[in-house]
Amino acid sequence: MENEEKIVKGISEDEDLVFLTPMDVAEAMGCSIPTARQLFYREDFPAIKVGKNLKVLKSAFISWCSERRMDWNVILKQLYFVMINKTRRVYGESII
Repeated sequence: MENEEKIVKGISEDEDLVFLTPMDVAEAMGCSIPTARQLFYREDFPAIKVGKNLKVLKSAFISWCSERRMDWNVILKQLYFVMINKTRRVYGESII
């Protein structure tokens, strides 16, 4: 219960709730999907489970990356392309 309150308090009302899947995380980090999926089971990774699906809040993932001293610019650039490709898939646009 206390952990849930921390999550809710950390999100502003203006922020969109964007969740990433292991596939999105793998693409952003440049690793395989099984490797990304292993991250979701780490105690320090901010993952949630929705049914059988693993998700991570985009802002929590970015915070986790910055705490782990990963190259911030590379992660943001790759995450941008992940989100663009996801949007194009939803709207049926071709990805070049």
